[in-house]
Amino acid sequence: MLEITVDERHISKFKQSVKTFIHGNFPLKYKITELDRLVGSFVYSVRYARNGFEQVLSLSRWLGYRLAPLCAEAEVKARIKPDYLYDLVPRLPDIMLNKFLMSGDYRRYYRRPNFFYDPHEHDELTLVRFMSPFREGGE
Repeated sequence: MLEITVDERHISKFKQSVKTFIHGNFPLKYKITELDRLVGSFVYSVRYARNGFEQVLSLSRWLGYRLAPLCAEAEVKARIKPDYLYDLVPRLPDIMLNKFLMSGDYRRYYRRPNFFYDPHEHDELTLVRFMSPFREGGE
């Protein structure tokens, strides 16, 4: 069976980008939107890693641990002035995992890649009706 996982260099690059935005000297709203964009682009780039679920799960746990200081800051700011972005911070790890599960392409093969794959599956009358240029008008 073909095993497709996420490259470790790609994961370390994502981690470095997250650390850059968390510890950077940026406004909180900018950090949140950029982290959301990073999560979306990471999930989009690993959507075909069929066996990468465990890696994405551990990465989402790591992200939750790293977002703890940001969550506290967002909670304080949300008390002062509510904003939907502040509610997004604690849910980013779950959003990452859900996006990965929703975007995965887990099909191994197409069940019917071609109508004519098995010539013995359909009788001759069906094939003649299908190939007839006058099939709209009847038989």
